[in-house]
Amino acid sequence: MAMNVTGEQRGDVYVLRFFDEVVISKLPSIREKVEEFDLDSANKVLIDLEKVTFFDSSGLGYLVILMKRIKGNDGKVAICSPSELVMKLLKMIKIDKYVRIFPDQESAIEYLNSPASEEEVAQTG
Repeated sequence: MAMNVTGEQRGDVYVLRFFDEVVISKLPSIREKVEEFDLDSANKVLIDLEKVTFFDSSGLGYLVILMKRIKGNDGKVAICSPSELVMKLLKMIKIDKYVRIFPDQESAIEYLNSPASEEEVAQTG
């Protein structure tokens, strides 16, 4: 079975990489794999969507739940490298209002490692 998600620690940032389509038929195995990663103790998480070709509504819903969970643990989360189609889907559900989206991993990691801005502190505290 093809792997739809991988996780790795890059310095202080935990990078979650999704692949292929994030759709309802693949969600059970994606959820199961994500649960194996220790995200509850990760306070900086980067969701890399470079290799994602499509999200359906359940996939987008899962992404929102995952980000809320990370933020609920006082974590900082960012998204990077979405394709043009995936970016359109993310903007359609206005996810860009709640999480920063970056064109590449390096700029996202730089953001995650920067001290929280006043605005972000106000939002979380």
